[in-house]
Amino acid sequence: MSKKVLVIDHGLYTAFAERLGRMFDVFYFAPFADRSFPKPGPAMVGSGLKGVERVDDMWGILPEVDLVVFPDVGFYQLACYLRECGYKVWSAGQGEKLEVQRWRAKETMKELGLPVGKSALVTGMKDLRKYLADNDDVYVKISGFRGLAETFHSKTLGIAEPRLAELEDALGGLANVFSFVIEHKIDAVVEAGYDGFCIDGRFPSTCLTGVEVKDRGYLGCVRDYSKLADPVKEINDRLAPFLKEAEYRQFFSTEIRVTDDGTPHLIDLTTRCPAPPSSLYWEMIENVGDIVEGGANGDVVEPEWNSKYGAIAIIKSPFAEERWTPVSVNPKVEKWIKWRNACNIEGQTYIVPTEGVRMTEIGDCIGIGDTIEEAVENCKKHAEEVEGFDIKIHAEALPEALNEIKNGEKHGITFTDDKLPSLTELMK
Repeated sequence: MSKKVLVIDHGLYTAFAERLGRMFDVFYFAPFADRSFPKPGPAMVGSGLKGVERVDDMWGILPEVDLVVFPDVGFYQLACYLRECGYKVWSAGQGEKLEVQRWRAKETMKELGLPVGKSALVTGMKDLRKYLADNDDVYVKISGFRGLAETFHSKTLGIAEPRLAELEDALGGLANVFSFVIEHKIDAVVEAGYDGFCIDGRFPSTCLTGVEVKDRGYLGCVRDYSKLADPVKEINDRLAPFLKEAEYRQFFSTEIRVTDDGTPHLIDLTTRCPAPPSSLYWEMIENVGDIVEGGANGDVVEPEWNSKYGAIAIIKSPFAEERWTPVSVNPKVEKWIKWRNACNIEGQTYIVPTEGVRMTEIGDCIGIGDTIEEAVENCKKHAEEVEGFDIKIHAEALPEALNEIKNGEKHGITFTDDKLPSLTELMK
């Protein structure tokens, strides 16, 4: 008898629900009536998708399910409550605070003995402007409220002022009391990180390691955990006690900047399905359902990889920021296209605009293979089979990722034991 799984999401991971639907009976719930004036769009996210049944009553379906999956952050209280009630839950639990509560995360890192770069907690727009006037080339981050603003770079106060004015207007009455996290630039020679999952502070013996070209693409390689660069393993080792205490059972990614003396600085953590590269996990790992089910029970299930390399070209559409966007894919390659906020109505797939925040990223086009060239070639072939109004698939980012990989290898961050192709070979 197939197990019944409830996926509770905000809408970004409809593709993960579809992947689980190839192994389980999947119900999908995304909140839509949690406001006085709900709109119909969010109520349709997840509906009509293959192997997925959209439900509007989460509590009504819970008694029937064997497993509850939280692919995103923002539900840790519910996840912890369901665990206390005896449900098997795939979730970061309280571990999600490492991602969403940025200042608390820095304090936790200090407590765990991790290096923390120069940073400051600033309250109110007046003090924020004053700090930026005295400090050039810093990054402003928002803690707890992802919908307010993404991290932005302040080269100088004058250059950042239009963004600050926009932010002040959005804050309204909170402008004088809202807090910001400021991070100073770290003079790193290379970036590194871990892409995989973590169960109660334990990591599987293999994982992905890769390079992201911000908001455009990713190249990844399967690697033995024991062969990961020392800075990557050091960060995981330091975090493991906290993750164990938090009953962390979720995908997990780190972004680390390594200085010339080898010191690893943990910049960001992803305590959900990372985007990228989680869309690669879903197709490169044959037993992803077993990993999720076993992890919810506190067991580390080793991944069964069906390829060594993976490539992602992120799909964007400015039109989709505010409007329903119809998209289509050749059925022969639809498993390689991972849409976000998707639904299917009368045979047509739509991307539903997100509530409260504009998003141009609407999905991932992925390719896998036994070589980097094969993964990239497949990614580009799949991209040719996608259609949609005002969409762009950023395959041009993949050579940039290869350049960053080559730079990492010069500084001891080994991506693969195979010979890396030249840019000319990759472009072919």
